[in-house]
Amino acid sequence: MMSNELPTVALTRLLEGARYEVMPTATIADKVRAHVPLTVPLTVTAAPGKGLGATFDLATALADSGYRVVPHVAARMVSGRDELVDIVARLENGQSGLEESMGLWQRGEALAAHCATWLDRAEAKIAVQE
Repeated sequence: MMSNELPTVALTRLLEGARYEVMPTATIADKVRAHVPLTVPLTVTAAPGKGLGATFDLATALADSGYRVVPHVAARMVSGRDELVDIVARLENGQSGLEESMGLWQRGEALAAHCATWLDRAEAKIAVQE
């Protein structure tokens, strides 16, 4: 392989694993169905203004159309344990990709824990300086 082909090969590999990210809007499902092949994996990202219901409704609609869909739920948008139980039940019912969603959730929880630790350290440094 020639050295000038390496960027193309690397880019091709990256794009092969890419997902399309969509946000719940009034017309997005129709637009996805019209323009995105069924072979493209999708992530439906929760929008604070729309709420989690819109995210799961869109994920379900696209999954019912034959897409492989993962809802991307921000932990901060879940109001409590009861809502989390409802989300997990919905995922377990096959309406969305449970394993992939839980992987996203776990990454989000790990990032939130890391940020909380960083924030605690920063607050401690500020307290010492005061």
